[in-house]
Amino acid sequence: MQNILLWIDPWCVAPYRWFPDSPEWSYAVGTCLLAAQAALLGLLTLRLGQRMHAARLRKLRDDMRRYHSLSERALRESGKEAYKAVNRQGHEAFGYYFSLNGALWVASLWPVPLALAWMQARFGLIGPSLPFSLPLLGAEPGFVFWFVAAYIPWRIVWGRLWPASTPDGQELVP
Repeated sequence: MQNILLWIDPWCVAPYRWFPDSPEWSYAVGTCLLAAQAALLGLLTLRLGQRMHAARLRKLRDDMRRYHSLSERALRESGKEAYKAVNRQGHEAFGYYFSLNGALWVASLWPVPLALAWMQARFGLIGPSLPFSLPLLGAEPGFVFWFVAAYIPWRIVWGRLWPASTPDGQELVP
């Protein structure tokens, strides 16, 4: 792990050195850019996984829709037992679809621990202080707080700028 952190160090530390006269500003800009890079790299991973599994995701989504219509039809025409049997198959398709999307989303978070490990190796527990005290965190929340505070908005921005779709333009996530 140390070799990876040493390898990415020149790339990650560069923004932290842009403002040598203002360490707080350098820390904020550097952390925001590191979070933006981690969010973008995670989103690239997510979109690649979605493209690789596009056919499976589309089939599961179509199965969910088909079983939903069949279950409504079974409830109207055949009664509650037929509805339950068809609805059980729909729940199974939904479970597979949800699990695959969840696994892809979790896989997209791999840059976060790498960035946090680099920050800990580079800065230790040093970080900007707040002019007030936060509950449970105090006035010096640490690098994880600052990274997460920058990562979440970047993840939302990148996700809206690059929505999930297949090569033929169909939306992957309904």
